[in-house]
Amino acid sequence: MIGRFILPISLTGGIFFSGFKLEAGGFGLISNLHALMIVLGGTLSVLLIAYTWGKIVSTIRLLRRAFGSREDIDWTIHKIIDLARNYRKKWSIRLLEQEANDLSPGLLKTGLELIASNFPRDQIIHILHREALHTHAQHEMAYKILRNLARLAPVFGLAGTFVHLIRVLGNSSSSLDLLGSLAFASLSAFYGLILAGLLFAPLANKLKEYMEQGKMRMEIIQEGILGLYDQEHPRAILNKLEIRSAAMALSNQPRIPPQIVLLAPGERPVENKIL
Repeated sequence: MIGRFILPISLTGGIFFSGFKLEAGGFGLISNLHALMIVLGGTLSVLLIAYTWGKIVSTIRLLRRAFGSREDIDWTIHKIIDLARNYRKKWSIRLLEQEANDLSPGLLKTGLELIASNFPRDQIIHILHREALHTHAQHEMAYKILRNLARLAPVFGLAGTFVHLIRVLGNSSSSLDLLGSLAFASLSAFYGLILAGLLFAPLANKLKEYMEQGKMRMEIIQEGILGLYDQEHPRAILNKLEIRSAAMALSNQPRIPPQIVLLAPGERPVENKIL
C-alpha cells in the first residue's frame, strides 16, 4: 500500500525541485515545457495518490465511449422492439441467445442472456438492478476524477507560479530582470487555468451528460427486458417505453415555480390577479 505512494510523491518532489534548479528565461520552448510539466506532472501525481491505475484507465475508456457511442435512447427502444418482434415470431430461446451474442457487453446483453438461461423474473429484476447500480457507480467515479482534475490544475498552476517567483526574487539583480521574469512566472498559472477550463471541465460535463443518458437507457432496458420475459406484444412494449422515456425527459427539465402575489390584509382578489 505504501509503495503505491512512493512514485507519485517522488514525481512531485522531482518536479518542484527542478523548478528551483532549471534555468529558463523568456517565453522559449523550455520555459513553456517546464510550466506544463509542473501543472500536468503535479496533477497526475495527486491523481495517482488518490486513485488506482484501474480507475484511471476505466475513466479513459468511459470517455472514449461517451464521445464514440451511438447507442442513444431511440436506438435502445428500436433495438428492444426489433428483439420483441423477432422473438414473437418463434418464441425461441435460441434466437435470444444469438441476438445476445451480436450485442456489445452491457445491460441489454445481460438481460437477454438471463432470459435465455431461464432465470426467474424476480431474479432477473434483482440482477439487472444490481448491474445498473454498478455501472452508475463507475460513471460517478469517473466524473469525480475529472472534476478533481479540473480543481487541481489551477492549484498546481499557482504553485508553479510561486516556484518561479521565489527563484526570480532570489536570483534577480536588477528591477529589469525582475519585471522580465514575472511574465515567465505566470505561465504555470495560465496553463493551469487553460487546462481546467478548456479540457478537464468540458470533459466532466460531457461525461455527466453521458451519465444522465445512460441512466435513462438502463431504466428503459430493464422495462424492455421484463416485457420480453412476459412475452408482451411489441406494440405494448413500444408504448410503455415511449411513455417512460417521455416521463424521464420531462423530469430532467427544470421546473418553473408558479408566480404568486401576496395580498395585503383586507385586499380582495380580482379575476385578472395572479394568486
